Amino acid sequence: ALAAHERALVIRRKLAADNPTDIPYQRDLAASHINIGLQLRLTGQPAKALAAYENALAVRRKLAADYPAVNQFQGELAATHIWIGQMQCETGQLEEAMASYEQGLAIQRKLAADNPTVVNIQCDLAAIYNNIGLIRRARGQLAEASAAYEQALAIRRKPEADPEAPVRASELGATLNGLAQVDLEAQRFAEARDHLRKAIVWQKKALGANPGHPLYRQRLMDHWKSLMRAARELGRDD
Repeated sequence: ALAAHERALVIRRKLAADNPTDIPYQRDLAASHINIGLQLRLTGQPAKALAAYENALAVRRKLAADYPAVNQFQGELAATHIWIGQMQCETGQLEEAMASYEQGLAIQRKLAADNPTVVNIQCDLAAIYNNIGLIRRARGQLAEASAAYEQALAIRRKPEADPEAPVRASELGATLNGLAQVDLEAQRFAEARDHLRKAIVWQKKALGANPGHPLYRQRLMDHWKSLMRAARELGRDD
């Protein structure tokens, strides 16, 4: 797969160079860099994957600057910042990852403000807050992590975010679980239990619609494990 994407990149790079004002060729070039980054990530080459994502970022940054009114270009730029941040997280570069997330957040927040009824844009904003919560928790910034998760939760609970849809229900459960993890680390075990009980309800909704979905199953199992920990800490071995 990686070799095929690299062959496509050679072709797309020439097309983009020969047609610098042709938007589809520029977008295709960025997509090739993203595809290569994904394959490198899957094959355990994080440094090379990060370089591929950064190549995509350069293309998408120019498109977003040249066409600031095109929501799709702004969204793709924000997403690329987030993918870079994820790679930086995986390689232990938490400071750099936080900076990448904040750049993506600034773009996505404006998009969300300009498009308050577009579900995908709103949910992408929630996902960024969720990622920020993960990093802040990893850095021991529990209050800041909790605030980020609460912002994600506020978006995901809105009726216009369609929380009853399986993928949205699972994401809502994951955000509640993030809040619970902060509570566990802060030894707020009753609060953690409450968040986890709610997370389980939402994750069960997602799994009920897709009983074999591996991510929903994994998340539900993780919620139950954390709930067991909270119960033990509260002296509820039963």
